[in-house]
Amino acid sequence: MSNELLRRNRRILRIAAPRLAAWIATLATIATVWTGPPLVGALLAATLVGLLWWLHLAGLANAETAARAALVVALAVTASRAAGWGWPLLTAVLLLLAAILAESQLERLLQVGLAARRVPGLVTPIPARVTKPGFQAASAGLIALSLTAAAILSVAWLLVVVAVLLSLAALLSAIQLIRVRRHLPERELRTALTAYDPRYLLYYAGPNQGAYQLQMWLPQLARTGERGVLVVRDASFLDTALALSDLPVVYAGSVEALEYLMTPELRTVFYVNNDPRNVDGVRFAGVRHVFIGHGDSEKPSSYSAVAGMYDQIFVAGQAGADRYANHAVAIPAEKFVLVGRPQLAGLIERADGQPLPQHPTVLYAPTWRGGLGDMLLGSLQHGERIVEALLAAGARVIFRPHPLSHRDAESRVLIGRIDTRLAAAGSGQINSTEAGEMSVFECMNRSDALLADISSVVSDYLYADKPIAIAVPPNYVELIRDTRLARAANVLSLDADPADAVAALLGEDDRSAERAQVRAYYLGGWSPADYAEAFTLAARASMTPKT
Repeated sequence: MSNELLRRNRRILRIAAPRLAAWIATLATIATVWTGPPLVGALLAATLVGLLWWLHLAGLANAETAARAALVVALAVTASRAAGWGWPLLTAVLLLLAAILAESQLERLLQVGLAARRVPGLVTPIPARVTKPGFQAASAGLIALSLTAAAILSVAWLLVVVAVLLSLAALLSAIQLIRVRRHLPERELRTALTAYDPRYLLYYAGPNQGAYQLQMWLPQLARTGERGVLVVRDASFLDTALALSDLPVVYAGSVEALEYLMTPELRTVFYVNNDPRNVDGVRFAGVRHVFIGHGDSEKPSSYSAVAGMYDQIFVAGQAGADRYANHAVAIPAEKFVLVGRPQLAGLIERADGQPLPQHPTVLYAPTWRGGLGDMLLGSLQHGERIVEALLAAGARVIFRPHPLSHRDAESRVLIGRIDTRLAAAGSGQINSTEAGEMSVFECMNRSDALLADISSVVSDYLYADKPIAIAVPPNYVELIRDTRLARAANVLSLDADPADAVAALLGEDDRSAERAQVRAYYLGGWSPADYAEAFTLAARASMTPKT
């Protein structure tokens, strides 16, 4: 029960724990300052300030304004016992309290909705490299106050140190404020990008867990030989983006910031998901906006009407284009470009035509629960029954839930239960943690068959030519059976006993011939040798000047 409670509230704990720890440490420090030896209290206070500094700059907690203000008062009272409440101590304390209280407003004034890394030729002036000068100066002044409380620093010198630190912070803030008001950071980036002369932007708006949506396209776009820039819309994703590739990375927090990225010779912006903030990019004329998505499936996201706002929609095969019309989404046929799924070439191994082994390895890959009613397609709630059926049939299981499932408290609990069941089943099983350390393509290669929900995993697995079963909510069964995909796969209604579908999946493979036709329809008919080149040629063509 305790493990499930931790899994359910892991995200909340990850946010709350640093703040709770900071407050507990602050209260312990204040108690030590008032009751313990002055030197011990001073050292503990300095250590605490350093911890708060690190937490704040690392983005793990906010500035803990109230905690630091309480610490200032406690240290000031301790210092006054030896030196009295003279005007130097009172002035220093008031300055520190005023600086701490003013930090949040100052940071808002200095905030730039734009940050760039690895952009050639971009040189940021030294004053602008000091982030959060008010916070840093106030924190350093608080450490000086702790030394004063321990009688290591005189009150007079305390006032001098605090005045110098805050004056320097005020000067740096003033310089940065002038730069912000004149849009100098944006202009400097614009100049550097113009000199770098990129042909495309790879645009991403979404959480860290969605990094895979970029990872699948970065090598493919690199094959074009053209210069590109990775654009992210969340500042928290910046460090993750830097680790994904060697491309220049720009965080653009606003539409205004995006405008500075539209350099004269920029040709194309590629979009990898359906985030509502994509419209911020599409609003700029003069460049070609291309939706490449992050997988082909029968999900509603693969025939969303918002796709009509793009100039081109890259789809793997004809199924990707027909799907829109089949769902009464009117998009001109000329917008669709068939490019295959270039990630599959060289990554997914084709089946050798041999019958399944006595103990086949089955990849169970449930999708995430979805955020809207028509996207509630995940089978995790039935995952224990499905895994039990696979184990009962003598299968080894690779359990790889969708990465976004880990954001949801209920899904984390369900994942934990399935992992526990696999652990009890003995060796040969691969739980969610182990599978998450592999790419989905590695999981596919290590499997003999697939059981997955309505997702791009099913379409991609067609390339491997191995048996497939699709887990479908009852209200989607007829919809899936009306698609060509149903010819290539067994359909498991989630309100039925999974044992029958598992038996059909692991029995005689009588759908191989159908899979070949369906594979061409969903993934394109190029030969394995030419498969990846289809996307490369289409991407290069999209980077020609827009007329």
